[in-house]
Amino acid sequence: MIVEFPTKNKLEKELDETIEVLDELYDALNEIMGHLNELELRAYEVEAGFDHALTKLIKQKGIQNVSAKYLDYSSNAENYFYEYKEWQDSQKPRAEPGSHSDETSEKPRSEDDEKV
Repeated sequence: MIVEFPTKNKLEKELDETIEVLDELYDALNEIMGHLNELELRAYEVEAGFDHALTKLIKQKGIQNVSAKYLDYSSNAENYFYEYKEWQDSQKPRAEPGSHSDETSEKPRSEDDEKV
């Protein structure tokens, strides 16, 4: 009787089997990644529509009158607040140069202040 030597050793068989498992896993991951990309694109489209509608609402009512739940879902919420702050700042009366109406300006000192 002739005994044939195995063409592959035990480690090579194990590696080949592992390659088959990895190929199945990689195929599954690629399929999932494809679905994930589709979902991300769809979410982006829905978010863009939401932000467009929210911008209209903010222009109608003002950001201070818009529910916070809407801002939670907006990718532009920070921009809305920044624009609102700029608008608020532009509405504040400006002090005349050289006037002492600013609370942070230094008050004139009296003799009583120095006795402390």
